Amino acid sequence: MNGERVSLKELPLQEGEPCLNHEYQSTQDYDESYHTNLSTTISERTTDHVGRCILVLLIIAIFIFAVIIAFVIGHWIAQPEIGPYDQVVPKENVKDPHSIELNDIYPPSSLYTPNEIFHYTSKAYIKKHRKVLLNPIPENIFPIHYSIQEDSKAGTDVISFTTNFEPTLARTFFPCWDEPQIKATFNISVIHSRTVTVLSNTAPQRILSDDPDRDTILTAFHQTPPMSAYLVAFAVGPFTSIESRTSRNLPLKIWTFADSLASAKFASNFSPLMFDKLEQEFKVSYPFSKLDFVAARSFPVGGMENWGLVIYHDNMLLLNSYFEDNNNLTVDLLDLRYGIEKIVTHELTHQWFGNLVTLNNWSEIWLNEGFASFYVYDALRKAHPYLTDIEYYLYLAQLQNKQTSDEKMSLVKLMRNEAEVEKAFDRFHMYTKGCVIIEMIKSLVGDRQFRLSVQRYLKNNAFKAVGREALWVAMPNHVKFGGDQQSLEEIIEPWLVNSGMPEVIISRNYHDKTVRISQRTSDQNRYIIFLNNHEEGKSQKKKSWPDYEQPAETSKYGNKKTRKNRSLFPLEAPSSETRLPDGSIPFDESLFDDVTSIAPLGDDHIPTQSEEIVNVLLKKQEQRKGKRIKPKKETKIRNPVENKLNLKSTIEFYSRTKFRRSQKKKQYWIIPFSYQLPTSSNDKSKKANIKRFFLRNETLTFEDSDVKNNMPLLANPNWTYPIRVNYDLTNWKLLIQLLNENHHHIPSKSRIQLICDAEFYLKQSGVPELYASLLKYLSKETDLGVLLHGLDAVYRFADLVKGIQINQKVFSSLSTVVEQIDKVFNESRANPEKAAVWLIDPDRLIQLYQLRCATNLATCEEEKQVNKWVLASGISESDYYLQIAAVCNHLFNGATRRELQIIIDGLKHFTGKWSENLQLAICVQHEEILLKAVEHIVNTKNAAIYTAALQNDHFLCYNLKFRKLFWSAIGAMPLEERKMLFSAKTKDSFHVGRVLVHSVRSESELYFLKSIMPNWSYHMQMHLQYVENKLKWLNTVVAPRLDKYLKEI
Repeated sequence: MNGERVSLKELPLQEGEPCLNHEYQSTQDYDESYHTNLSTTISERTTDHVGRCILVLLIIAIFIFAVIIAFVIGHWIAQPEIGPYDQVVPKENVKDPHSIELNDIYPPSSLYTPNEIFHYTSKAYIKKHRKVLLNPIPENIFPIHYSIQEDSKAGTDVISFTTNFEPTLARTFFPCWDEPQIKATFNISVIHSRTVTVLSNTAPQRILSDDPDRDTILTAFHQTPPMSAYLVAFAVGPFTSIESRTSRNLPLKIWTFADSLASAKFASNFSPLMFDKLEQEFKVSYPFSKLDFVAARSFPVGGMENWGLVIYHDNMLLLNSYFEDNNNLTVDLLDLRYGIEKIVTHELTHQWFGNLVTLNNWSEIWLNEGFASFYVYDALRKAHPYLTDIEYYLYLAQLQNKQTSDEKMSLVKLMRNEAEVEKAFDRFHMYTKGCVIIEMIKSLVGDRQFRLSVQRYLKNNAFKAVGREALWVAMPNHVKFGGDQQSLEEIIEPWLVNSGMPEVIISRNYHDKTVRISQRTSDQNRYIIFLNNHEEGKSQKKKSWPDYEQPAETSKYGNKKTRKNRSLFPLEAPSSETRLPDGSIPFDESLFDDVTSIAPLGDDHIPTQSEEIVNVLLKKQEQRKGKRIKPKKETKIRNPVENKLNLKSTIEFYSRTKFRRSQKKKQYWIIPFSYQLPTSSNDKSKKANIKRFFLRNETLTFEDSDVKNNMPLLANPNWTYPIRVNYDLTNWKLLIQLLNENHHHIPSKSRIQLICDAEFYLKQSGVPELYASLLKYLSKETDLGVLLHGLDAVYRFADLVKGIQINQKVFSSLSTVVEQIDKVFNESRANPEKAAVWLIDPDRLIQLYQLRCATNLATCEEEKQVNKWVLASGISESDYYLQIAAVCNHLFNGATRRELQIIIDGLKHFTGKWSENLQLAICVQHEEILLKAVEHIVNTKNAAIYTAALQNDHFLCYNLKFRKLFWSAIGAMPLEERKMLFSAKTKDSFHVGRVLVHSVRSESELYFLKSIMPNWSYHMQMHLQYVENKLKWLNTVVAPRLDKYLKEI
């Protein structure tokens, strides 16, 4: 089990070294015969009777006082938790004029998080309000992780423990300077029992025992090289090992318990091969005489790279003997092996990045994790081309979703306390983003130069603690991009210190062939058209939502004297928007009035050298508070590739005397921008001409004579750099047309980016039919990587529209797309490497099963699966999700009396399959069964079951009958329970209440939900208003526009 963190609050303060940790000992001595002169003066004339009365009265008084105290404490504990800022909020109208952000009214995103979370633990989030300075001893944490296993044969407990000192726990174990930039050599000796093995970073030097009869011995280890204290490690227990050797005969042992040793065979065979590959790649020898891996039964993270003693959680390193003995390379076996290969490669890379060359401050942790994550894909790409490539882009898409939401985080930021350091170890914001930035550096400098620079970086900084300045010294000073050139450090710095990710907005003028590109921080809040109700406080117009296809008056490009109110969706202009004669929309500068919300740094922040570099870039003009800087008059450039000088526009950043990110300042990047002009021509001899240059300023306008009005412009070919790209509506239509006519003329990685960006910009806009048209092309797609992203997009789109009246029409239109995905899935099963791709996120298979049945494909096998269920009176464990999706779909569309009786009988018995029967019960439309199912659900008093019932993961059909009965049952609950469920007494809202509200899929269901509470809290009113706006948009914009689109195709 995981070791509990022991509170150190009770320990006495040490006036010297803060790392000292002495055992608490009482310093007070009490004499049992304590006696004073007072005792001799007590009057002997007082009778025993009076003394006893006084004693009795004193006891009674103490008892009454204790009862009162217990009552007060019990009453205090029973009160709901109210934060220091929680106040009674007066009832207000939810139609508040201030803008709402998605994070205010929507639950956190439920993106899949992989299991291999290497170095951080969720305890940091449990204790996220704990603020511990980096200097004092941390509180409520413990660096040792015990495992106690019972030995049934010997009748004793087998105890083992391992250490994990990252980031700041070494100080709790021994006196030290526990900061990464301070390195020291360590001479370690351990007195321990003869029956256990003790491991540390270096090999044992000698084992001493003065008395053979004693149970303890002393093991002394060789002196370590200079290293940071957080990399010191110990492992103690009755371990046994399996040994392998590297090509230069270095012993590499895997230590675990005897009964698990056979499961370490695969890791033992793989690890020396990868060690040799990395040592050859880095051209720097590993400095220790041995390398040990420990598979611990209790460890808080997947793996920790302690120098010379890497510790893993055993389920991350050991391969079940059942799979180990199977000679056939099954999909499950390949997936398990790939997981072991990834974490071993990650921790081996850390022996150089992080151990040999260490960060000089925790704010530079991206150097460790970015390179380690990068080399996982780089080193495994040859052995697993499909898995590494597809997984990288799946994680990149998830990273962009997070970085463009309200979770924007920078890679480099000031760490003020231990909790912030732990929180920095985020799977996407640290590991994936760090990997993406390293990949970006490699793309800019070239593969050969990148590898030489990495070798130079490791050789020059061995046994040192450095920052990223050392990396820039090792890398080429300048890089060329097309006909342009720029300092590498100046390019990458904004990508490290800025929060979030950039987006590039492309607006074409179809009259004079000019293209205007602009950059800003990407933010989902701009593009959800129903996020704020813009009709509040305004006179009602004819239409609730603007008709974006209605023609409007035209004017000359750029001569607009006044600006209209900004739209949440920049591609869509209101009906009064100026359009050019060909129907295109001229560029609107008001798109850039938004100011990205970024948490400011503290006033005590001192700019680092790298931040000063950004200061140099942020120059030329100063901005008054609240005043927008007017862009300089731009010169049109005839050819951005040939005319290098014209492209070097001055960067229009704001000057700051001190680097401090503020809510009043915009963020800018130096973006390697590239584009090509794909056509539908079948002439394959013509190679795509990709034009490249750096986008250094906020906006840039250029002219390209090769751009034709009927030709789409594709930015960032092959999704080379991690940016989002938005186009004007005409260009979106041209790209979607090309996808449907001949998608092979667009690179596969660009097709992935178009799917992701279209979901971000078009899906929740005023033109949802464009997004549906883009998804339609997937019926011709054959690339597995593209189709996995397509599957995610199709499923989320189906889930979005399942509550509107034309849902069946939409499902029917998606049938050819789902059929193509299904076909490629079946083809991939013949290749274990391709089939294992589906296990990167197992939820994708569940989504495919549901889409099969929702679109009435034969592969749903509805009749076959229902017959199996009826005969077995239960769902098979072997193909559970496949079968339950088919059975649920069948029960919703028309169940027989026999099938209904099976469900009724199942609900009567609280057996192991009761939960399964309950899930099937909410799929039917039989009112008696639904009432019984709702009764069971509500009687559990378990909010998690409430949300699971509404978010049924087994079928996509919308069961309004069940939902009406469910909300009626919730409304019948005692008022106090409803208030607790929906946070009526607090300023904030509980997560479960938000999830329940956002599970509503129709306006009639929303009516039932609103009626269950007499008064909703102000915070929950925002959520209800958001859902109301969303449903109104679905019914007044999405439904009619999709209906028209579906009739036309």
